[in-house]
Amino acid sequence: MSYIRVYENDPRFVLQAFREGEVDYIEATSELAEMDFFKFLVGRKVLRRLAETYPTPRDKEEVAVWFHISSDISMRLHGSHSFRSLNYIWKTGGMIEALGQDVASKKIDPATGNVIIECRGFNDKNVYPRTTPCDQDAVRKFSRDTGGGRLQVWYNNDVVKAYQDLGAFDSEGIFIGDATYIFVPDNPAYEGSAVLVFDEHNHPVDPDKLSREKLLRCQRRRCYKLVTLLHVTGEGDLFICVGAHIVRGKQHEGPILWRMVERFCERFPQVMKLLITDRGFINGKKMAECKKRFGVDTLMPVRKRMDIYEDIMGLTRLKGTKWQDYEVPERKVLPAEEEEKPDVIRRREETRQKTLKKKRKKEEKARPPDPAKVIVRRQVTGFAALDTWEECSLPLRGAVMREQYLDGHEDSWIVVTTRDFDNPGEAFDYYAIREDIEERHRQYKCFWDLSKFRSQAFSLVANQIIFVLMTYSFLQIHLRLRNLGKINHQTIETIKRKLKEAQPKVIIYHQDRVAFLTIPHYTTLLLKLAEKARKKILRRAKQMWGELLDADVELFDPG
Repeated sequence: MSYIRVYENDPRFVLQAFREGEVDYIEATSELAEMDFFKFLVGRKVLRRLAETYPTPRDKEEVAVWFHISSDISMRLHGSHSFRSLNYIWKTGGMIEALGQDVASKKIDPATGNVIIECRGFNDKNVYPRTTPCDQDAVRKFSRDTGGGRLQVWYNNDVVKAYQDLGAFDSEGIFIGDATYIFVPDNPAYEGSAVLVFDEHNHPVDPDKLSREKLLRCQRRRCYKLVTLLHVTGEGDLFICVGAHIVRGKQHEGPILWRMVERFCERFPQVMKLLITDRGFINGKKMAECKKRFGVDTLMPVRKRMDIYEDIMGLTRLKGTKWQDYEVPERKVLPAEEEEKPDVIRRREETRQKTLKKKRKKEEKARPPDPAKVIVRRQVTGFAALDTWEECSLPLRGAVMREQYLDGHEDSWIVVTTRDFDNPGEAFDYYAIREDIEERHRQYKCFWDLSKFRSQAFSLVANQIIFVLMTYSFLQIHLRLRNLGKINHQTIETIKRKLKEAQPKVIIYHQDRVAFLTIPHYTTLLLKLAEKARKKILRRAKQMWGELLDADVELFDPG
């Protein structure tokens, strides 16, 4: 049984309410990009396979599991984590069209401009007309009842299998182990969270070991820890999460990652070839085990207080040690291809860049950088068959980087690996790939609004994190299959723009009426708002988008 709900196209009514600060919801159209993405998921039968393996908490299926999954993905594409927003996302996004007439249909009456939604639903229990395929609260309860633990197991196995089926794993097999903190409000109701002390760089510290002066620059923050196993390409056109585990902030990430690596290699043999980690995951026994059991090489830096560091540095002081100059590699694909511009615009931009370059040089002369922080030369050397690390039962190769600074002092750091590199510089080339993940963390924390949680229940915290990672990864694969991998490193809004959405518009909803505005029209209207109305709209915007607005202000506010 189907029902029709009509949203009246009444810009006069909606805009008058907007000028008074009254609005139900505001949404930028993104139908083309979203519709294309969901057609990819449907056409490749991804949604069907995910639904078949999802750990559903329901004995009886009232709403199709694939629709729950689709709705959750659509929320993340729209940068929203409030299930209440689903009612608007279903109406304005491209998911409904991509899923087909069996779910619902949406069209605009050419005569009146009204938005017409026809929803069939999944059962005949409704007495009143359906305005959406299902109730948004049904999706929320389904996600809550799934449980965070079962969801993570599903992601690390069945979702990753879907990545493999789409050809996401390449022959180079580069994987990165990492951990990051997910900060939440200081509310003990956040299940499984912990409070730690962080310095000004958001690094955890032991307050008992700090001076009073340093302690004053620190702050207590409540958090979770997200341990991830990531697959990347050497060119930088793919970055997907193939393992995720959410734990208390105090829990050590090392054992968690090595367990994920072991399970991944057992389930997907011969996929991983090289694992790159930072110092937090140092474990000689696991390095040897990965090489012997799975044929996986590892690469990681060592701490200066370790014996193997002292041993290698001792070798560098021997006569005959050969050093070679090293240049940090530039990633080839990461700068996205520029859009074609008229000659007058191009010449104007070239002139502007020359002016800025002169200005920077002038500023550098007036305020020269600290010589103790300016690297003037990098040199590398390497050593093979290192067997002094008792914890590792295999011989290792060590690569040393010596950095010389403008003030004359030197510093060195070392990476060790089970891989036979012909040139020590290669080890540092590969380790440079790991440094790119900081930008990716910033993307899905800020632009995908990863850490703005609407619930303190751990099951919904895990749901938000897992579905952001999943949506981000599927979108990366989708773009790469369309030969658009060069834009994979960019923000979600930039990606949408580069997909050349036709005539993007802003939709304003109020009391079942709607107005479609062009971007210039909406911007002008917003700038002309009275102060009282502006504050009301701002409060409503923070309710809808929350921390994402704060992140944008921080990134773009020149002040």
